[in-house]
Amino acid sequence: MSDFYTQNIIFHGTKSPNKGEIADPDFVGYEVNTTCGDGIKLFLKVTDDKITGAKFNGEGCSISQASASLLVEELRGMSLEEARNLDEKFIHELLGIEVNPAREKCALLSLKTLRKTLPRI
Repeated sequence: MSDFYTQNIIFHGTKSPNKGEIADPDFVGYEVNTTCGDGIKLFLKVTDDKITGAKFNGEGCSISQASASLLVEELRGMSLEEARNLDEKFIHELLGIEVNPAREKCALLSLKTLRKTLPRI
C-alpha cells in the first residue's frame, strides 16, 4: 500500500473538510453498519438534477469516514443519475487501498448510505 493512500485515508478519516451539514438539504440519508456501529449521515443539495452540495456527518473507523469524505467530494457536480449508478469498484478506486474482507462493510457504508438517500425514479 502506498504511503500517499495511507496518509489520504488518515486525513479523510480524521480531519475531513467534507464533514458537516448542509442547511436545507434536498436529500438526507442515514445508515449504520450493524456489525461495528459505524454510522454515516449524508446531506445533499440538488439544483437542476445536479448535486451542488454534499456533506456528511458520522462516527466510526478511518475507512468508513474516509470513504464518506472521498465520496462526497466526487458527488459535487454529478447528476443524480450518475450518482445512482456508482458501484463498489468506484469506492475501492477512491480509497486506493486493498480492503480486507472484515473491513468491506466499512468501506462500502458510504455507498450504501448514498443508495438509501437518493430515491429511485
